[in-house]
Formats: sequence, C-alpha cells, structure tokens
Amino acid sequence: MEAVLLVSFDVVSLFTSIPVDLAVNVAHNHLVTDENLQERTALPVTDVIKLLDFCLSTTNFQYDHKHYKQIHGTAMGSPVSAVMENMIMEDLAKRALTT
Repeated sequence: MEAVLLVSFDVVSLFTSIPVDLAVNVAHNHLVTDENLQERTALPVTDVIKLLDFCLSTTNFQYDHKHYKQIHGTAMGSPVSAVMENMIMEDLAKRALTT
C-alpha cells in the first residue's frame, strides 16, 4: 500500500496579512497584461492603480468609541480586499506551480 501525504495550505488572517504594496503590484501586473481592459474602462492603468492604492491605504475603523487608521494589510470589511485576496492567491498559485 502506498502512503499518501496530505498538506494543508490554510492562510491565517489573510486580509490583514496582505501588504498593500504586494496587492498593488499584483493588480498592476494583472492590469498591464489584460488585453481587454480598454473595452471595459477608459482609465489608464496608472490611474486605476492610484485609486486602488488610495482605497487600500486609507482604511479607518472604530473600536471602543475610538477611531483608528489601519496601517498594515487590507481591511476585512472592504469589498476590494476580497478581490485582492483572490488575485494574490491566484498569483501565488501560478508561481508555485511553475517551480
């Protein structure tokens, strides 16, 4: 009988573990290689990236009646965080499978 090795690649606290600069770089690479981007928007890639960086870098939240600015990672409640998480995990999987 052959032994089977099972491996788990669970990610802990994924949204808050994604550095903003990594998210912006992965998005930039994805947009630059998107052949159909001009069909969906008239915005140049540089403008989309500036907007994304602004959205990811200006996360504020309230806890115990005090306001805070998130300084690391992407926000757990932001819709853009889920999109970025998917893009980064896809990029990571592609790079892992090519090595």
